[in-house]
Amino acid sequence: MVKRALKRDVGPENRAKEFDPANISQEVWESQSGDGNRPRRVAWSYAWAVVWMLRSIELAAMRLGDAHVEFSKKTVTLLIRKSKTDQRALGVKRTLVCCGLPTCLRLCPWNLALRVLADHDSDDENAPLFPDKKGKLVPKVKMIKAWMENIDPEITGHSGRRSGAMWYARRGLPILWCV
Repeated sequence: MVKRALKRDVGPENRAKEFDPANISQEVWESQSGDGNRPRRVAWSYAWAVVWMLRSIELAAMRLGDAHVEFSKKTVTLLIRKSKTDQRALGVKRTLVCCGLPTCLRLCPWNLALRVLADHDSDDENAPLFPDKKGKLVPKVKMIKAWMENIDPEITGHSGRRSGAMWYARRGLPILWCV
């Protein structure tokens, strides 16, 4: 027990690869694929995972109805139905606001949400948030594989969460908020 206690709050020895989605080329950012159970918008799916600090399994389970935009306040609220810290699947909501710049950044939660939602062919709230070309759910493994092939070969399923936490911390957000 003492050995375990000494390792608390240290983090894993092998950490997930960190990759800043701001470094994704414009060509990859705008590209569409969706072949072979891959998300139609690979770069957007990774950016979404970073902005919301999601694990790949949480992202793969996202539905269209899980993202709610409030136009008057320029906020986006995301429902995470089940996560590692919510094993009873009670659901957790996170709300982020627009970056507030005259022209939103690529990673502005508001800008990204409007792009992702406008890109959908379906109005069905149960449709996957990041579907393949046929509008079907993309399995977690295929999501990660698409990230590795299009963004960085060392990305893992936890890279979005780690990159998001580090991205916010570098911008001055308290570390405790990032947990």
